Amino acid sequence: NGVQDDSLLIHNTRILANTNSINNLTASKLTASDTSFLARKRLRINFQTASYTLTYDDENTLVLMNVATANNLTMPPTASASFTLGSNGSFVAYGAGETTIVAGSGVTLRTADGATRTRVTYSGGTWVVIGTNDYLILGDIK
Repeated sequence: NGVQDDSLLIHNTRILANTNSINNLTASKLTASDTSFLARKRLRINFQTASYTLTYDDENTLVLMNVATANNLTMPPTASASFTLGSNGSFVAYGAGETTIVAGSGVTLRTADGATRTRVTYSGGTWVVIGTNDYLILGDIK
């Protein structure tokens, strides 16, 4: 309808183009870097069968701790996992074993009332990096 802005219509959804990061955007020629902001993200699933330390690949991932006995999920120093401010992911005690969230070397865990253990099978939570070696842990933990 005569729209004269820097937007792109995709599947009947108008997406505003950021001209600082998308150069020469045209409907007829989009490069991979132009469309990277349009990528559809799905939550990755990472099954673990023993105690585990998060890695770079666990950002935006649900870690399922499928362990029959008590186990640990370690939050590593942010530099060792290449996590930055806002990096996040989730975890669930998928097996019968209680999962304890453990601070790696030099790491601070910030939880309600110092809670660090999953409450029951299928309980879990979310971790968010809120500073260098500083994690906020939220969820169904005791």
